[in-house]
Amino acid sequence: MTLLVIKLGGGVITDKSVPYSVNNDVIESLSQQIYKIQEKFPDYRLLIGNGAGSFGHYLASHLGYQENKSDLNIVSKIRKSVQELNGLVVEKLNNAGVRAQTVKPSDLLYFENSKIAGEITVITKMLKKNIIPVMYGDVLDDR
Repeated sequence: MTLLVIKLGGGVITDKSVPYSVNNDVIESLSQQIYKIQEKFPDYRLLIGNGAGSFGHYLASHLGYQENKSDLNIVSKIRKSVQELNGLVVEKLNNAGVRAQTVKPSDLLYFENSKIAGEITVITKMLKKNIIPVMYGDVLDDR
């Protein structure tokens, strides 16, 4: 199985200078291009990630996340915003014919001894079924 990882940068799919802005035309165009990749390379398995853009990055800065990483209210607000953006991305991908499904990073991954660790079985199972996992910029717990 050949795996192709595609990152839809937050600065491309949103306008980082405008909080909660979405570049719908860009996301739709990228979704159509991803569909064409699937058609041209049916044996490839895709894993897509999208950045946090003007959603998560804005909130992290605005709410002072760096100084208050243990504040669960801040973490909750950031997670909600990045999930919202990811939902829009997955919707556009599915509208373009891409079999995409959200995978919530904070349910699978965490930091341990300054390294990312976790369980990726769900992603492997999705790839085998030719469902495209779509992950996003998220706040990970530190163990």
